[in-house]
Amino acid sequence: MAAPLVEEGPSSGKEPTIAPFAPTNGELGLKNKGFGVLPTWVVDDRKCRDLRVLLIGKNGLRTLPTLLALHKLERLAAGKNRIQALEPGALPPSLQMLELGANQLSRVAPKFFAELFTNTT
Repeated sequence: MAAPLVEEGPSSGKEPTIAPFAPTNGELGLKNKGFGVLPTWVVDDRKCRDLRVLLIGKNGLRTLPTLLALHKLERLAAGKNRIQALEPGALPPSLQMLELGANQLSRVAPKFFAELFTNTT
């Protein structure tokens, strides 16, 4: 199972609000913001429901967050983090492009990619 979102933000220790990071044209850029985990509002806030592109590279993410609620997500750029494992159940079937370069991947669950390809419409 994919890692749940945990309320933890940049080095301040508090989760930032969505205000300074509002999505534009279906894209949300959170690259190089110092997140150890993705803020919960990325999945929970109504402003993010129609995200098509999520850029979360160059943070300190150790796990790939659960993004199933982002039903329209097509591209996830999560390179240059510290992601170590890929577990099934994290990504929506709408995903078309996944960027994971320069992480610390040591384990990919056997069903991770199969689940993505079998859930396409």
